[in-house]
This record gives sequence, C-alpha cells and structure tokens, in this order.
Amino acid sequence: MTEPVDRAKLVYFLTDYFSDEEIIMLCLVEFPTVHNDFGSGQRKSHRIADLVAYCYRQGEEERLLTVLQRERPLPFPTHFGPAAPRPATRPPVPKVRNPRQVFISHAHQDADLAQRRETNVAIELEQAGKIQFYPLEVQPCDLPPLWRGYQRTPFGGQYEAAW
Repeated sequence: MTEPVDRAKLVYFLTDYFSDEEIIMLCLVEFPTVHNDFGSGQRKSHRIADLVAYCYRQGEEERLLTVLQRERPLPFPTHFGPAAPRPATRPPVPKVRNPRQVFISHAHQDADLAQRRETNVAIELEQAGKIQFYPLEVQPCDLPPLWRGYQRTPFGGQYEAAW
C-alpha cells in the first residue's frame, strides 16, 4: 500500500464501521497523542477528522490502514483493496535554479543578503585584478550606502599604500 489513500475513504470507513467508543479505544491504544487531544463532548465526526489529520501530518497513514485492516478484516478489502481505484499523484514540479549562483542556504530569506555579499566579493576580486567583469547590461543606478562607507585596506605589507 505505497500509494496515498484518499482521506474521504478513510473518514467514511471509520464512520461506517466504528462506533464512537471504538474510535476512542482505537486512539487510546494505537494513537495516544490523538486521544490526548480529544475533548469531552466531542462528536464522533470530529474525533475521526482529528485521527485522519494526525495520521497524514505525521506520515502514519500506512499504520492507520494496518490497524483498520486488523480491526475490520472483512469490509477492509472492499474499500482499500487492490481493486479499489487510487487517486493519481502528481509528480513534483522541479524548481528552476540559477546555475551561476554559488551561495547555498537552507532559508530563502537569505537570498538577498547572499546576493549582496557575492556582489561585494566580486567587486573586491575585480579591484584586486583576480577577475574581470564584462558588463552585459548597463543601467543607471544608485550605489548602496555601505559601498561608499567601506574602506578597502590591503594588509599584505602595503598598509601605507592604502593611505
């Protein structure tokens, strides 16, 4: 059962074949975290929704199916058997990536900061004569204030040359 199961099927199966007390006991024994979240006076439909949502959030839908198959072996194959149609999953859409971007970050919030740092490093390397820029597109722009505030001081024995 590696294919994802439709949540609606799980909800209908639990609603049709389990009583309210059986849902409570099932969660108490198999999914105690869900049972701890149950409130007094909560309806059966809310308990089932909590159970199914928890299993999908935690990636335990296979475990839920195994428990349901063990508890209700006769009606289970008609609802979740190999003959039952499964919803098709979409393949993941590949992200378009800039192959020239060197900065590696686990957070997309750092992208602007990384772009500024890479630009500053590239300017320093060009001033040191280690790389050469070939402008592809020239546009008028204002320099960031910090670019005017940095003093580039070489320390390789040429301290006086910077003054």
